[in-house]
Amino acid sequence: MLRFINMKAPLAKALFLFGLLLALSGASWSLDSSAVIGGEQSLIAYLNVGTAYRQLMENLAKIDIPESGPIKEQLQNVVRIALANFTRTKGRARVRLCTCNQRILMNAIDRYNVDHATPLNVLDYDALTGGKYLMDPAECPDKGKYSIEGDLLKHGEVSCSIHGSVAHPKDPSNGKNDSTAPDVFPPSRDENRTPMMP
Repeated sequence: MLRFINMKAPLAKALFLFGLLLALSGASWSLDSSAVIGGEQSLIAYLNVGTAYRQLMENLAKIDIPESGPIKEQLQNVVRIALANFTRTKGRARVRLCTCNQRILMNAIDRYNVDHATPLNVLDYDALTGGKYLMDPAECPDKGKYSIEGDLLKHGEVSCSIHGSVAHPKDPSNGKNDSTAPDVFPPSRDENRTPMMP
């Protein structure tokens, strides 16, 4: 197809497909700053993937060359897979952000309890933000509500109404505890490496 691009290189292939997706879709960029997840997901958050997907499928349907049938099918499959990956990545990023918020809240409450004679056993944002413990109240990216489960002085924890707690996550699609959920923070690549033999 294009001989000047080395399509065996994964980066070149990814950039080519991403450029093709943007060119065919005329994707619009979201101006909603609350949609930004952070880290490597920031590009995905700004891209209005749903609109891009619909526009790309409409443009692919307009291609009317007889030889383009298999090409159209392949492009549609690539777009479907890419959209599923974008959606899955965005969902994982929201769960990670909620888990980080829960850990930040637990640390702020622990620091408050160390500094004060009367321990904080409820989620009191005024006490936490008024001092040196939190700059702003933590908010779940999926609009869940944070609460305290159990006694914080013993084995209590901060929990989200949508995602559950760090120790007991919920599946956001059905609201039930998901004990089979993978760890939100998987071990780094270095921890998975097999030690080299001397």
